[in-house]
Amino acid sequence: MSGEFDRVMARAGVSVPPAWYTGTEAAFRELMAMTELLRDEERPVGSEPSAVYRVSEWHGGHHG
Repeated sequence: MSGEFDRVMARAGVSVPPAWYTGTEAAFRELMAMTELLRDEERPVGSEPSAVYRVSEWHGGHHG
């Protein structure tokens, strides 16, 4: 799955520091697994939570 993770990070313009890569990629795998639990044949895709994150809100410990 690291290939998919790399593509998603590149598309988002996010550079993951080497020291954070393993943990961040593991979190990505967990997020994808949780997303599968949300999907249901009776629930339209529009009912899923938004996958929009603002890195600027938490990067460097700064909020807002």
